[in-house]
Amino acid sequence: MLIIAPTVKSEIINRILAVVGSKIITQYEVESFNPKKVKEIYSIEDEEKRSQSIKTYYKNVLDFLVEQYTLEEIGKRYNVVVSEKEADDAIKDILKRNNITETDLQGALESEGITLAQYRWQIKMDILVTRIKSRVINQLVVITDNDIKKYIDENNGTLRLSDKYELRYILIQNKENISKVIDAIKEKGFASAASEFSEDKTAKSGGYLGFVSIEELSKDIRERLKDAKIKEYIKVESDKDVKFFYVESIKSKYDVSKEQRETILSALMETRYKDVYQSWLDKNRSEIFIRYIPY
Repeated sequence: MLIIAPTVKSEIINRILAVVGSKIITQYEVESFNPKKVKEIYSIEDEEKRSQSIKTYYKNVLDFLVEQYTLEEIGKRYNVVVSEKEADDAIKDILKRNNITETDLQGALESEGITLAQYRWQIKMDILVTRIKSRVINQLVVITDNDIKKYIDENNGTLRLSDKYELRYILIQNKENISKVIDAIKEKGFASAASEFSEDKTAKSGGYLGFVSIEELSKDIRERLKDAKIKEYIKVESDKDVKFFYVESIKSKYDVSKEQRETILSALMETRYKDVYQSWLDKNRSEIFIRYIPY
């Protein structure tokens, strides 16, 4: 009996509670996850309360460990792994950077209701997910020019981007000169006509206004410019005067700078990544053998 007893006790403590792919989760691992909590539970005198508390503890820890092992098993399929040493080194680095001891860290974690074992898993999984993202998921995320345009349209209030027109301008208050201006534009070009006839201060520079945001223009001019093509002019007439606008070039709101494009791509990747990652995770999770064994 003295020889058999330790063996029986060992079998009970190491009873298998769940299987995840090639991994097994034992009672010992579950109870070792938070020995302080287990000790508190086993010290509860009320048998029914103690039994319910241990069941709740087992379920929470098992669910957590199953989720972690499932992700590890999926990672292995794609040759993405994180060693125990890497997890330990990451924690050592945290201790060094914050100039604290492991005891200090454990105390800080306990105040937030987190065990060191749980924290270690979280660190390990953060490293694993980052590698999965860079080596697998990023290859599955495709961002098209249409995606970028859609993002700009949907976030224009924040981005504040708009079509910009490079314009030249002629202001005519004496309407008798309108036909002369039109003839001059045809014969000499818009800049020459502006220098000769425009009554605006820009006449000296051939009516050059530079790049103007479409929102900066009055509604009637905006409506006319929408259909204007490069190297064409429009005429906007009112009771007081006649304005001519010549389109040198058009800079679309979609023609963003390199920095703006990178910012947009980053935002799209972050959003798209979540959807692609979750879909990828669900598909792979369904192919992993997971079984809880009644205890």
